[in-house]
Amino acid sequence: MIDKKMLITGLFFSLLFTFILFYFFIDLSELINILINVNLFYVFVSLFFYLLSLYFRSKRWVYLLKKQLTKSSKSILPVVIFGYMANNLIPIRIGEILRSYYLSIRENISTSFAFGTIIIERLMDVIALIVFFSIGALTGSLFNSTDFGDFSNTVPGGKTSMIFLSLFPFLFLSAIIIIYTQLSKNKIEIILHKLFFFSSEKIRKLIVNKFFLMFEGLTSILRKDTFIYTLLFSLIIWTCEALMYYIISMGLNLDTFFDSTLEHISIIIVFTSVVNLAGVIPSTAGSWGPFDFFGSITLITLGVSNEIAVAYSLLVHASLWIPPTLLGFVIIILDQKTIKKVIKNFKYQKINYVK
Repeated sequence: MIDKKMLITGLFFSLLFTFILFYFFIDLSELINILINVNLFYVFVSLFFYLLSLYFRSKRWVYLLKKQLTKSSKSILPVVIFGYMANNLIPIRIGEILRSYYLSIRENISTSFAFGTIIIERLMDVIALIVFFSIGALTGSLFNSTDFGDFSNTVPGGKTSMIFLSLFPFLFLSAIIIIYTQLSKNKIEIILHKLFFFSSEKIRKLIVNKFFLMFEGLTSILRKDTFIYTLLFSLIIWTCEALMYYIISMGLNLDTFFDSTLEHISIIIVFTSVVNLAGVIPSTAGSWGPFDFFGSITLITLGVSNEIAVAYSLLVHASLWIPPTLLGFVIIILDQKTIKKVIKNFKYQKINYVK
């Protein structure tokens, strides 16, 4: 059911990033000692904000589904949690497809419509994270943060380059949207085929199809004047997660590495955007490897010691992984009949989904 090449590629990147992180950057015994002495009180408090982010995710989805959901529809929060559990346990983000099946069976709505709204969710998450990155990096660059300042000294052009790098993801995304809306579909298809000339015809067609699927979804929400609402939901969602990350950092005394609370907050915002955008890199289920590597490297670059940076990244990742996975199993037990239908439908479908 799952493309073996994609599975092997994901496993390769997860193992590669994990090996590099543990072999070149840390003393394992010191890392274990740090994790043993973590103040778990902060971790448990932080979970409130993670659950709150899941609640707002369900509200955002309800907004996108409003044309097909009835007033009598039950809360779809369990469906969101089930999808996260599946993503945590099954590679290639199959949980997104299972989530659309689950909702379509439970609420008797179109599977393709449900999956289309999930594509829009993903797009809005990317946009919100790019906004977060720009805010965090600009705050650190403009307000004389020592760690951002030290890093800018290693970059050609200094602070000016840092400001440009902070805005680059946002400018790049804006440029792609403008190009997409101005050029014909045929011209864009020709450009994409030329850009990916080194890949097989099958892969090029897959990339082209996914590109049009994503940007047709984005332009559709722009046309329907739902962009502001979905972006607002997305910013609230990622603010909740950033608060979770910030509270966990207090359990590791991460604040001692920074000159001020503002610098601490700005670096957590950058961390939030980087680790979640790293999810676009192929990996095993749960994004183990890329998440931890890029999160750790971000903190190390900005002045945090190696072992503390890795311990923090692993602790945040585990805190994101464990709750929805456990809650997902509870949902399976409580709603066995519907889940069995979801799995049965899924088995008869050819999975050809790429994040």
